[in-house]
Amino acid sequence: MYPSRTGILAVLTLALAFSTQSMAQDFLRTGPHVFNYNYAEVKYVDVDNADGFALVGSADIKPNLALKVQYVTLSAGSFDSNLLRLGGVNYVGSASYSQADWVFEAGLDFAGGDGDSDTGLFVSGGVRYAINDALEVNGALEFSTVYDTDLTAHVAALYEVSTGFAALVEAELGDDTSIALGLRFYWR
Repeated sequence: MYPSRTGILAVLTLALAFSTQSMAQDFLRTGPHVFNYNYAEVKYVDVDNADGFALVGSADIKPNLALKVQYVTLSAGSFDSNLLRLGGVNYVGSASYSQADWVFEAGLDFAGGDGDSDTGLFVSGGVRYAINDALEVNGALEFSTVYDTDLTAHVAALYEVSTGFAALVEAELGDDTSIALGLRFYWR
């Protein structure tokens, strides 16, 4: 399968926006970040006609760089499917908004279920924004090649219910629309 024109256009637009240092400096800054990228989360996921659970882990390996692992298992009647996602996260504080980080992710997807499997790549770009000390919203556009080529929009909100714990709600809008509810645990 060939990538869709919309997906290619999105990836090229992101690359062009940050291709020159002067353009990147208008959007990005260096220095301390508002957000913690060391976390583990568990969430219930409802995707069209299937539901299941997801486990996600993220850990800083050096400044502005984290590793992220996600495992999703879904069931619809007698059909079961699994997704394993391994990737890297690059995050940079926004020059215009001190309460925001630009977040870029890329990696591999391994999907399978009932005798059918596929491997693909993903790349995404988005933003995390802290509305206040307890509430965060974020959004991203993601381009993925597993099974078929898709462009998906992700939106989420996290509310800190206790020190180190946040409740989350998120949605993905694309070929397969999903909603998830969960809990995230942060560590330093």
